[in-house]
Amino acid sequence: MRKRGHEGATEEELIAHARQALAPFKVPKRIVFVADLPRNTAGKLLKRQLREDYAQLFGTD
Repeated sequence: MRKRGHEGATEEELIAHARQALAPFKVPKRIVFVADLPRNTAGKLLKRQLREDYAQLFGTD
């Protein structure tokens, strides 16, 4: 997750905010902070790479 101006926000704070703003089934179980999101040459998000990185960090959920 990248958001300018909110660099000090913690995972717990963001999840607490999501609980107030979202339906329970939409609240994320965990939030991962990254410096950059993987993109192809056209600027599109590489979802497959994100899934692979997530699986390496947390196993398959």
